Formats: sequence, C-alpha cells, structure tokens
Amino acid sequence: MLAQTLIRNGLIFLRQVSAAWTFGYDALGQVTGGTKKLADGTAILGHAFGYAFDTIGNRKTTVVNGQSATYTTDTAGLNQYAEHTVPAFLDVLGTVGDGQTEGDMS
Repeated sequence: MLAQTLIRNGLIFLRQVSAAWTFGYDALGQVTGGTKKLADGTAILGHAFGYAFDTIGNRKTTVVNGQSATYTTDTAGLNQYAEHTVPAFLDVLGTVGDGQTEGDMS
C-alpha cells in the first residue's frame, strides 16, 4: 500500500492508495524491468526500472526512471565487469512540508 498525506486546514490526513509492482522477465528468468502502478494502471513517477543483458546473462544496461547506466565486461573472457558508467544525476523523491522551502532541512 502506498500512503498519501493530505494537509487541509491544519489537519493531517493519511489515505492508503492501492499500488503494486509489475515485473518483466527474460528467457533466463532474469528481471528485465519493473514499474509500480496504482490500481487503475497508472504508473507512479519515480518507480520504474529496466535491465538489458547479453546472451550469457551479464547486465549490459540499467535504466532507472529514464536514466541509463552501462556495464562493460572484460575483454579477457573472465565474465567480469570492467567498467560501469552511470548518469550524473540523483533521483530525489519526497515532499516539502507546510512553511518549508526546498533547501530547508529543519
């Protein structure tokens, strides 16, 4: 269950929102993606990922909320990752409370 907080007239209300993850799998049984959706099928922003693999199951790419990262395996055939490149960003989920600004940590 996903909780939604509503503030009205100084009162705080907590409402449960029905949500569930859906997943995809490849022929090797590896998870290829997932999305958290509301009961009506609407995807919840910030809750999606995907993976792509080579023929022997090494991860080649990861996509989280639309941002891609890549993996490179070694050239010696040791089935090890030689490099992992990630995007230069940070996902932040949350809300700003009444009377606070984005930079306010109090």
